[in-house]
Amino acid sequence: MSLESNINDYIAGHPARFHMPGHKGVAFCDTFLSEAAKRDITELSFSDNLHIPSGVICDIEHELSDLYGAKRSFLLINGSTAGVIAMLLALGREKRVLLPRNAHRSAISGCILAGHTVIPMENTGSDRISELIAIHAPDAVFITCPTYDGRCPDIEKIAKVCHQNSALLLIDAAHGAHFPFLPEPFGVDISKAADIWVTSLHKTLPALTMTAVLNISARASEYEFGAKGMLNMLQTSSPSYILMQSVEIAISKAKNADWTHGIVRNRSFCDIVNKIDGVSAEVFGDPYRITIKCNAYSGFELQRRLEHEGIFVEMADFYGVVLISTPFDPDEWYERLINVIRKNACKEQARLMKIPPCVSYASEPVDIREFAFRKGHAVKLSDAVGRVAIEPVGAYPPGTAELLPGETVTHDIVLRLCTIKKYGGTLFGVHHGSIMCIE
Repeated sequence: MSLESNINDYIAGHPARFHMPGHKGVAFCDTFLSEAAKRDITELSFSDNLHIPSGVICDIEHELSDLYGAKRSFLLINGSTAGVIAMLLALGREKRVLLPRNAHRSAISGCILAGHTVIPMENTGSDRISELIAIHAPDAVFITCPTYDGRCPDIEKIAKVCHQNSALLLIDAAHGAHFPFLPEPFGVDISKAADIWVTSLHKTLPALTMTAVLNISARASEYEFGAKGMLNMLQTSSPSYILMQSVEIAISKAKNADWTHGIVRNRSFCDIVNKIDGVSAEVFGDPYRITIKCNAYSGFELQRRLEHEGIFVEMADFYGVVLISTPFDPDEWYERLINVIRKNACKEQARLMKIPPCVSYASEPVDIREFAFRKGHAVKLSDAVGRVAIEPVGAYPPGTAELLPGETVTHDIVLRLCTIKKYGGTLFGVHHGSIMCIE
């Protein structure tokens, strides 16, 4: 029996619900929530318990571990954020972690909570990681694969370097949940390299938002119970059964989807767009993630123009927009997108657009916990040069930090953030134009 079938039987029995949640499956009659509410239950004799699974939820986790090649997989209902923080907490306290600048801010949160010393790195190539390992002897190396625009570093080379130096390889594979379903030679087998990794099922599979999975390899089995204990603290004791059912359904749908068709469609789409003057479309590794750029204006402006026509993209940055596609997308969406791009294409290179400066970042170890818990006060971003930040600051999406707690604000960082904001980006760590700095 599956979780979905158990709940179907439960609903069919017209139960008297003397249990949580308080809507009892009937309070939302005549609203769009009515059907979902019927499936929204709590821990009952047949529905298992996420924190101590022994039945249908345990079966889902076994299916996930088989799918992702893990020794143990934990179902998450608080997104990859919970998984990233849990994997970093499971390392223990006050470790040394190589952390790339493109890491999601949840990784920064995990390092703060665990008291880890962070060694920032810009280049995540195996050679650079080898250099930093030789200098700093980290306990773990954290990387992102795939990145927000679909790039995949050579994780097998990185893993070899890490394991030769007794460092764990932790991977934020939030955007790679679909990789096991892709035909050869597409996708990356994360399990061959990672010791602990997390994937967001909802990002690229037909699962509901906030569903994810934390995977532990056989190489890192000693961290299994520690990770489980951290998840028990990080996730609610009243998990959503609607979310968990969606995972079960999503895996089934993904197994039966035509992933090759989607890859072919995306190639054809890029070929058509690249014949339009002043526009380019490209795939950077992940065949289901497309980056579109226009010569005439920023990605933020392109996003606004697309939304005006009813087309919404995953992310915009200064340079372009990123689209996440799936095999389940209607062909009509791609036809509409091509027509809108043609309508907005322009050969001319924008002359008034000020490109955000490239920034040279420090790569010295930072005790970010010591700074994150310091007392601070708000300083206008434009006046913050030379001050020391006490919380992460950057653009969202993708949620990567230009500043870590304990790092000094530079003129180039301020200029970069202000330029991104000016052209339509959203900043995190900036409150009413100010950032928190040490007093």
